[in-house]
Amino acid sequence: MENNNIFPNNIEVMSKSDYYNEAKNQSRNLGIVLPKRWNEAGSTKDYWRRQVANNTKSITKRNKQFNKALKISRETGVQLSKAPATYGTNHKDWMKEIRRLQAQQRRNSKQYQTAQARKAIIKLPLKQIKQTKEQRRQTKRAKQTARALKEAVNQRNTKLKFDRLINQNNFQSILNIITNENKVMSNNQAQRLYNKILAQGRYVITYTVNGVEYIRPVNASTRDTLIQILTNGRLDIANINTFGSDTLDEVDFTSITSMIIRRITPTREIQNRDGRFFPYLNTTNEDLSKYQIFNQEQAYDKNLIKKREHCLTFTLLASGVSKSVVNEIKMSYFGNEEGRVNISKKDLHQISNSIKRDIIVHTISSDRIQKQKIKSTNNEESEPINIALHSNHYFLYDKSDYSKYSITHYEELKDVKDFKNIIKIKIVKGKSYYERSDSKINSLLLVDKLHKQNYFKKLDLIKFDESNSHKELKNHIYLDNIENEQQECKASFTEAKLIEGKMPDKEQLDKEHEEFMKEVFDDDDNEPLPDNINNILDNTHNQAVNIFDHKVERQNEKEKKIKEKPKIFYADCESYVNKEDLELQYANNNHKLQLLGIVSDDNDFVNIMNVNEPRFRGGQGVSSEQYLTNEFMSIATGNGKHNGLVYFHNLKYDYHILEKNLNIKDRCEKDNQIYSINCKYKGKEVELRDSFKILPFALSKFQKELNLPEQFNKKEAIAYDYYTKYNNNKRCKVLDYNKLLSKEEQLIFLKQIIREPSYNVEDKTFDPLEYYKEYLRLDCLVLKKGIQKFNTVIQEITENKMNVYDCLTISSLTDKYMMKEGAYKDVYEMKGNLRAYVAKAVYGGRVSVNEIYKKKVIEGKIADYDGVSLYPSAINRLCREIGLPKGKAKRFTQEQFKDWDKMTYSILTVKITKVNKIQQMPFIAYKNEKEGSINYLNTPPPEALVIDSTTLKDYIKFHDIEYEISEGVYWNEGGNKKMGEVIKTLFEARLKYKKTNTALANTIKLMLNSSYGKTIMKKTTTETKIVKTTKKSYNKKTKKWVVKQETDFERYIFNNFNTIKYYRKLNDNSYEVERTKSDNSYNRGHIGCAILSTSKRIMNEVFDIANTKKYPIYYTDTDSLHCNCEDVPKLEEEYKKIYNKELNGKQLEQFHTDFDLKGSESEIYATKSIFLGKKSYIDCLESKDQKGNTIKGFHIRLKGITKEGLNHEAKKYNNSYLGLYEDLAKGKEIVITLNPYDIDNQKQKVLFEYKKGNVSFKDNFTRKVKF
Repeated sequence: MENNNIFPNNIEVMSKSDYYNEAKNQSRNLGIVLPKRWNEAGSTKDYWRRQVANNTKSITKRNKQFNKALKISRETGVQLSKAPATYGTNHKDWMKEIRRLQAQQRRNSKQYQTAQARKAIIKLPLKQIKQTKEQRRQTKRAKQTARALKEAVNQRNTKLKFDRLINQNNFQSILNIITNENKVMSNNQAQRLYNKILAQGRYVITYTVNGVEYIRPVNASTRDTLIQILTNGRLDIANINTFGSDTLDEVDFTSITSMIIRRITPTREIQNRDGRFFPYLNTTNEDLSKYQIFNQEQAYDKNLIKKREHCLTFTLLASGVSKSVVNEIKMSYFGNEEGRVNISKKDLHQISNSIKRDIIVHTISSDRIQKQKIKSTNNEESEPINIALHSNHYFLYDKSDYSKYSITHYEELKDVKDFKNIIKIKIVKGKSYYERSDSKINSLLLVDKLHKQNYFKKLDLIKFDESNSHKELKNHIYLDNIENEQQECKASFTEAKLIEGKMPDKEQLDKEHEEFMKEVFDDDDNEPLPDNINNILDNTHNQAVNIFDHKVERQNEKEKKIKEKPKIFYADCESYVNKEDLELQYANNNHKLQLLGIVSDDNDFVNIMNVNEPRFRGGQGVSSEQYLTNEFMSIATGNGKHNGLVYFHNLKYDYHILEKNLNIKDRCEKDNQIYSINCKYKGKEVELRDSFKILPFALSKFQKELNLPEQFNKKEAIAYDYYTKYNNNKRCKVLDYNKLLSKEEQLIFLKQIIREPSYNVEDKTFDPLEYYKEYLRLDCLVLKKGIQKFNTVIQEITENKMNVYDCLTISSLTDKYMMKEGAYKDVYEMKGNLRAYVAKAVYGGRVSVNEIYKKKVIEGKIADYDGVSLYPSAINRLCREIGLPKGKAKRFTQEQFKDWDKMTYSILTVKITKVNKIQQMPFIAYKNEKEGSINYLNTPPPEALVIDSTTLKDYIKFHDIEYEISEGVYWNEGGNKKMGEVIKTLFEARLKYKKTNTALANTIKLMLNSSYGKTIMKKTTTETKIVKTTKKSYNKKTKKWVVKQETDFERYIFNNFNTIKYYRKLNDNSYEVERTKSDNSYNRGHIGCAILSTSKRIMNEVFDIANTKKYPIYYTDTDSLHCNCEDVPKLEEEYKKIYNKELNGKQLEQFHTDFDLKGSESEIYATKSIFLGKKSYIDCLESKDQKGNTIKGFHIRLKGITKEGLNHEAKKYNNSYLGLYEDLAKGKEIVITLNPYDIDNQKQKVLFEYKKGNVSFKDNFTRKVKF
């Protein structure tokens, strides 16, 4: 019989490779770096033999010191600061630990001596004791006074130093002091510095954080971050959310190593690209506040500051635009950053459509007034709005109170009575006479002439600029324009065209061209034409033709793209991750591309590319990674013949590996999640798409969840740390590779390796690279088969109406399906004020601990009573009772408030004046804006609430409230019940296929759970742009890339400075720029609101019965509640009496107990529970197995803590979670490692750290937990 035993029976003569690998393993064991590389000079067999001998001695020495430290720890009772394991440590580490333990021992001894001394003092006479205590107090006070005095002197010196540097405009020295000396500025100084920087020009600061550079302009959008760093020395991570989007994603500012400030000086500046507040103060005696140009006194006026508006919205209001329309514009552009956002001139096209009036923008160039007419799509005749734009500040363009002469000679005339009307000075017989007239200049010329005469200066703008943080949008929502803020639900433009398969016709384009040219050449006879008008017209004409040609070209591209379906591929990357090797080669631990596999939709051949292959050898400034990526893009486009769609599972990782090598066109990203990347290659487009957004579970679960053949049952046993560039294509002993795996993986590996084609039975070696490639091949095939199976199932469910490849996410797929099924027929979506108002009524699921039982150990039989598919249940009930509200929302009149409950549905502003019924778990939700949390009250909230009619009815029924209504909107055209029918059909199908077709059942479950999410989509006021520094085209004849145009990126940053929040370099050809943008989109917030409120009603009915019957409820989380097992049948019986429905069951709108315990064959319940806070609790479970034996387990949650972190911490409590939770319940603060090393399983929990353009493993990552 052939011996397949992979373990050697005797010691063989070791080769150089054996000694090297042994030395490498020993180095890892000791936590040190190898002194030489494999191919380095002097790397001989004897050298490595000596190294192994030395390391062996070091290990023996280390073990000796470890045992000594362990002994001292046990004797003294002082805990080790390290885990009691030797791996990754050397003898110096343990010598240091011994010194620490001995020092602690001495400190303990000193404490004992102090205690003895105190006892001796007590025996002294009372008078002597008082004297001794007084002496100690005096000494302590003297030391405190000296320290305080020293600190005050240091602070004063630092303040004086900062003041001096600010006055000298020495910005870099200030930043150096803050980063290197850990000094901070006062708020006043920080604001002065910020204003000084703005006054000196346009600056950017490069922050270096953990070796990665982040570049941010110094402007209003980034002001908060800069002020926080200047005043705190670092960004306060605890308060990072208070700055909204004004933070750098995933950046720990406590690791800032440098800040470099520099001024941008472009080759050419484009004036007045956007507008915001006027950056100067008026030093004349004239009141220009109607143009939002203020003097120093006005800049200090608190009342005026509170009333300040963004310059454009102020101008629109002054021009007669209604407050509701202006508020809609604010919400589209500003979000929570009113006054911090510059509105670009190009955005005025959208604004003109919103206000339904033309806008004429007046600017000055070469002492001539130029006008640009922005036409509204509104066909009705209306008076245009005239706006002036000067120094990036919008203001009203009107006739001023001043003559041209009076302003030109302001200094000599300002004290003359009625000087504003003087047009010249006449001298008659030696006497001067003033000639007056009603002729006045316009406001733009007024501001321009005063500015050129230096009457506008950068004075004290501290309070003036701080007023930009004044936010009024949340408190002032105007509902008198809601008629124009609604439209019937429909697919987006792109989706509609994809469905229709057509684009605008040629006649439409010709009409657009005619209108465009008319806009460009629209003159105003009242203004003189400049001398160089012909040149201007020629340039403008060329510009207009170029712009329109580009527009037509883009339309043609879109049309072609719709007709040409991309070829579909599935891919995955594998990377070098060995930290020691990466730091040795690249001086960082960022993962590097090693392998890339790709398979097409047509066949199962997986093309696997290795960055070390000769064909990808770098040269001429091009890296191996770039060559490999080019080959990947060539495969995806058929070498430039077709577009490509490539799926990656968890694209975020692969994108960060490939980013610098891609020619990125744009990126779909929201809330730090990457959905897709659009790239260009040889004139074709390649979309990289994240399959995790439609199948949100690991590849290892695809076979089970989607019922794939057994051959796609993916089991992972890869020693990622083994692979380096230096062992590429080298064989390895099975035992050596096996040592690098966890215990669980070792068993899998030993079963798999004997089937590996490269495995040699004789010498027990194999080719790790071929083994890795096989793993990658399976990854790509599992992804492919999974998505194909998922698409087949989707088409079966939707009767071929839907295709997975047309959607980015499972939510968008389900939403489009609902749309096609008519679920939103006659339903309207909303934007602007109405959208903001409805959003106030949207409350997520209730998560709460009963205060009576919080942080207490509860014993007894406790059940987890769970609602069946709560949100699908809510949709089913909502549609059965009223349906989705049809028609447009209308505003309540005062007389209609009494009939609010007669409407189909309504959203109301309600002031609760009295609560007459108390609930053990209150229902009344109050959004605490300051804390960003929802509190549940049994008392009237301090402010009026915006809630829907479903919620108000619940509050009346279950809390017996007294209330007043002051505002609201309603729908009274009935409801669309189609969504309920679709949900019920899907749910019944899932129950039917749950045992016979798991793939179908699991797919339906995904659709059910994502059926309403798109209705409450949030706004975004930023966008990420990819800006090219060079534009290239591929010459198919020469087969070379040709640079067509180079872009001055510095000029781009300078000219768009005030709208940019952040930028960074992607590669030699492009930059990523984050900019502010408007969001005038629609959503169906009232639908999401109605579903959420109905879901809470389902829970409230059960809660109220428990409350009335005094059955304790300990905890609730959205769709479940913890209560006593004995109370469950009582609840169900009482529910049947009141509502005439069965509560227990597995159908929609029913409940069932939901604990899960492996091996259980009977009732599962908790015998002991501790509820610490929201999403933080433990249930000690118990049940019986098939043989009737008692089995036990845990159901645990601890918000923000990984499962591995909990397991690691529980080991300190003899592997008991209960001890850990008991300590937390006592208020003890515990530091938990989120990515610990599991000694028992020899496995490290992996957490990825995504830095912009790079990805690496997180180092030891901890979190403090305290309740």
